[in-house]
Amino acid sequence: MIHVMNIVRVKAIVLKEAQLRENDKMLTCFSDKFGKISVSVRGAKKIGSKFTAVAQLFCYSDMELYCGKNGIYTLKDAQLIE
Repeated sequence: MIHVMNIVRVKAIVLKEAQLRENDKMLTCFSDKFGKISVSVRGAKKIGSKFTAVAQLFCYSDMELYCGKNGIYTLKDAQLIE
């Protein structure tokens, strides 16, 4: 069985952040395409992580996300806009 992940690009602002496991974060974001969404960011709290800047409160970013089986998006790549 081949599972194809749905990858989407959105512009989103981080409204809320919560700790998820030791180094991960769960973000609540408002996106231009889907409205309010939950985004899991793996390794966001590690020193030197490429997602540290985009996983901060009120950051506006261009995000590349994929949707898992549970409907929660996972951050694949992001570029900070403001």
